[in-house]
Amino acid sequence: MIRRASLTDIPRILEMGRHFAENSPYAKVLKVSDVAMEALAHKLIPQGWILLSEHDGEAVGMIGFYVYPHFLSGEIVAGEIFWWMEPEHRGAGKALLKAAEDEARRCGAKSMQMIAPEPRVGKLYERYGYQYVESSYQRNLELR
Repeated sequence: MIRRASLTDIPRILEMGRHFAENSPYAKVLKVSDVAMEALAHKLIPQGWILLSEHDGEAVGMIGFYVYPHFLSGEIVAGEIFWWMEPEHRGAGKALLKAAEDEARRCGAKSMQMIAPEPRVGKLYERYGYQYVESSYQRNLELR
């Protein structure tokens, strides 16, 4: 089952957020903050922009996105912030992505932008009909 997140889901969202951070390439470059993740959840939940995938009554996956006018075109687009499925439930991730696309479309988005933290995720997006647009690089500015 896929449903919109509510404020009572925030503890589980934070737990899955930590799982994501620990098991992704971001583990090397991000310091995870429950305070920051909770603040983000409070911003996204009222609009319905966090969706949860449930199995046997427990949230096992989540996707969060925002809807905004693109800075170059002004066209309304949706941008993924996070997409996480607990490893043992990864097969259900496609339905969660489809539900996010449907919700973004309902909000007026003409397209959905997804983040690929590693090439194999990009290949997954391509199988789902997404087109490569750009790559992102990060440098720690605290290091000289």
